[in-house]
Amino acid sequence: MTDTREEFHDLFSLYLPVTAAVAAIVFSLVLFAVVRYRRRPDRQSSSRREARIVETMYAVILACVAAVLISATFIKESHVDAVARSPGLRVDIVAFQWQWRFTYPELGVRVVGTRNSPPTLVVPVHETVEFSATSQDVIHSFWVPSERFKRDAFPKRTTRFDLVFDELGVSTGRCAEFWGLLAWVSSTDHKRIGLGLAAASFVFFLVGGIFALLIRSELATPGLQIMSRNTYNELFTMHGSVMVYLFVTPLALAVGAYFVPLQVGAAEIAAPRLALLGTWLIVSGGLTMVSGFGTQHGSARAGWTAFYPLSGPNRSPGVGTDLWIFGVILATAGATLLGWCVLITVLRLRAPGMTMLRIPVFSWSMVVTCLMVVIAFPVLIVAMILLYLDRQGVGIFDSSGGPIAYQNLFWFYGHPVVYVMFFPFVGAVGEVVAVFSRRRFFGYPAMVISLLLFAGLSMSVWAHHMFATGQVTNQYFSLTSTMLIVPAGIEYFDLLATMIGGSILLRTPMLFALGFVVQFLIGGLTGVILGSPPLDYHVHDSFFVVAHFHYTLFAGSLFGFFAGLYYWFPKVTGVLLGDGLGKLHFWLMAIGANVTFFPMHILGYEGMPRRIANYSSSSGFEGWNIVSTVGSFVIALSIVVFLVNVVRSLRRQERAGPDPWEGHTLEWATSSPPPRHNFDSLPPIRTYAPLLDQRSGAT
Repeated sequence: MTDTREEFHDLFSLYLPVTAAVAAIVFSLVLFAVVRYRRRPDRQSSSRREARIVETMYAVILACVAAVLISATFIKESHVDAVARSPGLRVDIVAFQWQWRFTYPELGVRVVGTRNSPPTLVVPVHETVEFSATSQDVIHSFWVPSERFKRDAFPKRTTRFDLVFDELGVSTGRCAEFWGLLAWVSSTDHKRIGLGLAAASFVFFLVGGIFALLIRSELATPGLQIMSRNTYNELFTMHGSVMVYLFVTPLALAVGAYFVPLQVGAAEIAAPRLALLGTWLIVSGGLTMVSGFGTQHGSARAGWTAFYPLSGPNRSPGVGTDLWIFGVILATAGATLLGWCVLITVLRLRAPGMTMLRIPVFSWSMVVTCLMVVIAFPVLIVAMILLYLDRQGVGIFDSSGGPIAYQNLFWFYGHPVVYVMFFPFVGAVGEVVAVFSRRRFFGYPAMVISLLLFAGLSMSVWAHHMFATGQVTNQYFSLTSTMLIVPAGIEYFDLLATMIGGSILLRTPMLFALGFVVQFLIGGLTGVILGSPPLDYHVHDSFFVVAHFHYTLFAGSLFGFFAGLYYWFPKVTGVLLGDGLGKLHFWLMAIGANVTFFPMHILGYEGMPRRIANYSSSSGFEGWNIVSTVGSFVIALSIVVFLVNVVRSLRRQERAGPDPWEGHTLEWATSSPPPRHNFDSLPPIRTYAPLLDQRSGAT
């Protein structure tokens, strides 16, 4: 017999100090690099490029740490899956929308509640209670906040677990799951394609941000203050959909479409008309998706993942969900086309001398990004087509294995897309760190290998989102998920090693790069926690997960994007963004992001489920929700400061010149902005940093 709560707490007590130690080491190295190697008139940057022995030892240490965590996870997993042979009491739990039914089979007693009067579950103290949980409709979560315990109930499947209650008391439970000028729009110039798509993506970001402010305002205090449950469900669905399908993913590809041809010395992007079509499809998909708000039943409200059967015809009636499906298909098809164009540009249109091991770090990050796009994105298109057919009565997912089949299809796209949304910004941060540390990027070969390994592993971990279903091989997916710390650690090593020994210039691009390094680490370490099934059982579909992916995609990717934006803005426009307002933008966004998202870890650990519009006043969630809501408005203020900075800088027209930062890569070898054909001439290309070679006289 095992008490699953104790197993969770034991394993968490191992993961917490390990992740805290890693965070402390990285934070200390960042602080050391900034303080020790900040630019001074008498300091020369180190010329050392690699430390293969150190990097190898570092990778081995990370692999050992991963092995320890994996072993502990496997042991706890076997304990959690075990049930008592002779429990003192058995309780059957059946969940259905807004309600629970408890049955005591040995006593012949059944307790049924209503939406306004939930049932009371009575269990003995100091005896093993075996629970069997299932669901009649969608995924629900059985959680006991005071005991810090949560497990999911699934349709057409039984989940069994044991609990031992040590003290008399009363706990309140709750269901946790619930059910985006003609010359510009027609131009085949890759720079106009990239800039136009980036602008459209940013507009969708503002729309999604407004949705987020409304969501946080609703969650600030218990009760329904400003909207109904259905409206809330529509907003959180469209918030996630806009941010994933219409903002971060297209933005990553837009940056690649603009800068990859410049970095590899190409005159244009491969298949430019196809790239233009991809942009149109993405924007059209966004407009189609958002148009659902104008329909009779409103927009989609099944979440950005549209899990079945919640997204089926019975629980999501009306054309709003159909429009959402078509919008996802269009946007994903457009992203796939654009991904092919960027990938072929690198493979076929490189300048003479630009071998694959001489392309810059950012371009390598786009190569692995586009590989994942062309492999994983078509699977989502297939899943959406099948979902639409099911809604028309074909009955594809309406079976015992249908919901799990849909999840497998969705997450085969849904996990790689996370890496699509941050790999380009890892590359952008790498460029910024090297230039503003005034030294060559450290460990280039290891960085390339880590990116490829990262991409390969990312295609094999999709089902770690499904640990709680019991329908996947948890140990395999936990193994592949935990092993991600090795390539991730190598990337962090190279970024830190580039700063250490440099002459760091703390301008706005570097501040955002440092913000990315520190905050993305928090998202990565909480991802390691979620890669352990016993820990995931507890925090699955809680606000802990919300905190994790917002630290990854907002506090990580968006900070990486702004690092690249402040760095490349003078190349795109020919003018510099104001550094003073830029630093104010950074600090407001950094404060806002951490005040908003860090409390969500605590809320999730204490049992607050995601995707709910309301919570009990006795739950103890209100305080941290108020803090989180305040932080979201600080983020909004930071975006206002950024927009003011853009308008002010474009009006003042402080000319930047072709290379204001003393960049290392080919985009800085042409005028700002670049001409239609990109280059009049190119310098010799002998390494991945040709302009640095030219300035230093390297051969």
